[in-house]
Amino acid sequence: MNLSSQDKTQLAQLGITESQLECQLDRFKTGFPATQIHRAATVGDGIIQFSEENQDKYISLFEEIANELLLVKFTPSSGAASRMFKHLYAALDGDESDLSNQFAENVTCFPFFNQIKEAAEKEGKSIDELSSKEIIEFFLTPKALDYGHTPKALVPFHKYEDEIRTALEEHFVEGAKYASGSDESVRLHFTISPDHMKAAKKQAHDLANKYESLYNVQYEVSFSIQEESTNTIAVDMNDQPFRLNDGRMLFRPAGHGALLENLKGLDSDIIFIKNIDNVCREELQSTTWKWKKVLAGKLIEIREVMREVFYAPVSDIQVDQTYNRLNDMGVYPPEDLDAAGLKSWFNRPIRVCGMVKNEGEPGGGPFWVEKNGHESLQIVEKAQVNMSDSKQAEILSHSTHFNPVDLVCCIKDPDGNFYELTDYRDDETGFISEKSLDGKPIKALELPGLWNGAMANWITLFVEVPLETFSPVKTVNDLLKPTHNIC
Repeated sequence: MNLSSQDKTQLAQLGITESQLECQLDRFKTGFPATQIHRAATVGDGIIQFSEENQDKYISLFEEIANELLLVKFTPSSGAASRMFKHLYAALDGDESDLSNQFAENVTCFPFFNQIKEAAEKEGKSIDELSSKEIIEFFLTPKALDYGHTPKALVPFHKYEDEIRTALEEHFVEGAKYASGSDESVRLHFTISPDHMKAAKKQAHDLANKYESLYNVQYEVSFSIQEESTNTIAVDMNDQPFRLNDGRMLFRPAGHGALLENLKGLDSDIIFIKNIDNVCREELQSTTWKWKKVLAGKLIEIREVMREVFYAPVSDIQVDQTYNRLNDMGVYPPEDLDAAGLKSWFNRPIRVCGMVKNEGEPGGGPFWVEKNGHESLQIVEKAQVNMSDSKQAEILSHSTHFNPVDLVCCIKDPDGNFYELTDYRDDETGFISEKSLDGKPIKALELPGLWNGAMANWITLFVEVPLETFSPVKTVNDLLKPTHNIC
């Protein structure tokens, strides 16, 4: 591709090299190979199910050394809440639906009802006189509350007797219950967009002041943005760079897989990962607190075995015995390694992933994936599977669980050195999606997902966790569920 001086300047400003651009453009032409799922991971075949005795064991294992560890709760929250309100925007354009009508009819049950009411009164209107469209306008648009341009982190989620809490606030509460590590510090990290950084930092400061004395902890809160250097080129339907009216090439955020760069910058022994919208009312959070500790305890057990193998002379490693021990723990290295190979393979990042029973929710599922003659446990999205292949489609239909983005991770080796996380990413698991800009069709390139291909070559364990640990808010109407608000 012949680049103009303007193109080269734009690439330099973004921190993207010309070779990276060429690789991205080539990917639109070659596409990504479909993931070959071999069978669904199920309880007893890739998914571990813990007895109450083992739950207590791993909780104790975690709690015994938690105050010696650097713990971080990592919460991706940089996206705007616009997808939460998709049906409301449609209603403003005249396309009313059951969802938009449900929102307007139940507006008094939402935690932001009083804000809508006050905004209406400022214009001399009674809330009872507002049409459904007017209620939505006051809520969504710059006319009043402008929540359509607000990140989920700062949207009011829960109404209590004497207060309203945002999603961000509920994660402060959660963090104090299971992520208090050395020096009684609760380290929270949120990804946030630059436009909302100031507001997020202000709310975080106020929340730290509110909860530190209440829970006798010290919050250490940090934020990061999705770096522009992780953006990817968008193309037209002929796979040529899409250009804006001023001639610049269009680069877009490359999905949550780009957050691998944010993750690898965290100084931590254990990282808890959970989405910003997956948080319930405080009185219902105890199951979540418990299972975060269970998963962390399991990770600690794996890490201790890793240390043993890491520091053992190759001549002392009993291959068959080590394989049996790892398999009993739910770890499955390639089957043809010698002692040196086994020691080398085991030295990599670890993730223990919570899996809930599939009750029709969208999301990546746990599968045994075959690649290069070896089976491994992977989280696979439907978009990665060739659904025109009847055998692959049938395997997908047999999935019993899905991943609610509930992970506990370790990204340091036993000597305390950080792994270079991009070395363990499967670059063949990205996505090409079709979107539009100003009514023109474009194709976008997404990096391998953070908990999918970006972690494909990590040590991976799947653990069944209760459905009660999963209470997402994908549309604003989900806030009407009892896990969020009682009306």
